[in-house]
Amino acid sequence: MSKMTTTSFKTPLPAPRRWKKLAYRLFGDIGPVGTILRLSVLLIFVIYFVIPVLWLLIAPSKDQFTIISANPLAFGSWETVLKS
Repeated sequence: MSKMTTTSFKTPLPAPRRWKKLAYRLFGDIGPVGTILRLSVLLIFVIYFVIPVLWLLIAPSKDQFTIISANPLAFGSWETVLKS
């Protein structure tokens, strides 16, 4: 014997409650200021850790003089990369 199941359709929330629910999902309990503060701290940490890794990837393309005299994030030359 097979059982018949019924599906219940949820009625959409009214507009103000819908926006309130969306804002709570985006900002949580800390509000918009806390979210901006949290994202800015995260961005600072990403910059702090990504720039040295980027420098480590670019450094083999420079010779000794260029490492000291040129811009730290400037690419050296392919010749130096092939030598190393």
